[in-house]
Amino acid sequence: MPAWSPNGRELFFARGDQLAAVPLDSRDNPVGRDHVLFSAPGFEDLQVEPENPIYAVMPDGEHFVFVLEHSSAPTHFNIVLNWFEELKQRAPLK
Repeated sequence: MPAWSPNGRELFFARGDQLAAVPLDSRDNPVGRDHVLFSAPGFEDLQVEPENPIYAVMPDGEHFVFVLEHSSAPTHFNIVLNWFEELKQRAPLK
């Protein structure tokens, strides 16, 4: 599950239950050692298909979005009506 950083100077990849990164030079060769960014227990147990990645790198290269399957259907929905009116009351225009 590799993914390029937006600036093209780092490659992110899953290693077991961790997300790691390795810095790259201008020819896309590794520079230095890879390093673990964070652990995600259960990450290695996810079923991954190459055409459907489970994470994406945000444009800032510092944040990630993960798509995780939710195996059970929701039991209820919260519907908020007139939320724009409440927003205007809480944060009026100046």
